[in-house]
Amino acid sequence: MKNRQETPLQCSKSECKLPSRIAHRGLPPENTLKGFEKARQAGAQWIECDLRLSQDLHPVIIHDNILKRLAHVPGQVRNMSLITLKQLDMGEGAIIPTLRELLTWACQHHIGVNLEIKNYERRHTQRIAQLIQEAIERYWTQPLDQLLISSFSRRTLSSIRRKNKIIALGLLCNPFQTAVIQRASALGCLSVHIPEATATNEIIQQIRAAGLQVLVYTVNNQARAEQLLSEGVTAIFTDNSDLYRPQQSSS
Repeated sequence: MKNRQETPLQCSKSECKLPSRIAHRGLPPENTLKGFEKARQAGAQWIECDLRLSQDLHPVIIHDNILKRLAHVPGQVRNMSLITLKQLDMGEGAIIPTLRELLTWACQHHIGVNLEIKNYERRHTQRIAQLIQEAIERYWTQPLDQLLISSFSRRTLSSIRRKNKIIALGLLCNPFQTAVIQRASALGCLSVHIPEATATNEIIQQIRAAGLQVLVYTVNNQARAEQLLSEGVTAIFTDNSDLYRPQQSSS
């Protein structure tokens, strides 16, 4: 069966002032203001975080829908109200932040944000796009080149693009397939985000040849990080705070 032709959206592709290393979910407790602040103090200039919707459709910052790993309680984010979610301890007394709280914190500290959208339910696609656009307009006081919105969902990115013609977008994939390049270009994406295991030099150059930046997740080894960056990767996502700053060469 032939692949469906992607129809490019009319937009002006934004640029981002990305550092070479991005703090993946901040430091523990992950995806909390406490964890983001720890990452900032360790030298991170940008943080990556994840967005989901609560049962009452409030955007909250958390990676897992199932709460057991992080909050040690049964249940799912999508089945709990914001008030209930706010009562959970995510570790060290930290609580789940809202999108408003995240954006406000980032702007106060001049930290760039890669916001990955985790909700893939078709019925909430338009709602998510609207909530993100409203939050940007109300709470994002930094230049837009300090913000990158990403997702595995093309539908979600397309909805966000229709709301905002210049916001920087990134399309995630796992595993990498060549069709991702066409799809990212059609959305006016700035970048394609690929897993470290599939980040070969051939794939990196293939993506770059299409005019797209390459971001790689999740890289925790210094030598591997340096290799990827030398091959043309724009930025790596890392859990290792020792990698937040470029390695200093010894004299």
